[in-house]
Amino acid sequence: MSAWQERAERAEAAADRLAEVLDALSHSFACDPRDWAVSSRDAWRYGVVCGWGDTDDPECDALPEIASMYPLIDIERMEYLHAARAFHASTVAQR
Repeated sequence: MSAWQERAERAEAAADRLAEVLDALSHSFACDPRDWAVSSRDAWRYGVVCGWGDTDDPECDALPEIASMYPLIDIERMEYLHAARAFHASTVAQR
């Protein structure tokens, strides 16, 4: 096996482990009974890991409410990081 193939296999294994960590983190957020919108820090963390938006049902979309409750949260960055997390999960799942 060539060096680049070994590096590629290690990178895939690392991506798989990262996806496992992110899935566990997402599960722990989603199953925790606390209200993640109580503080801006918790709201931001939840937004990155689980996301506040609901594209399937606009009435359930909490993102506008979070944005109005915490105007200092960088909503664009939070959504960007959440999208990156979701993209990573879907990319790993497709392999």
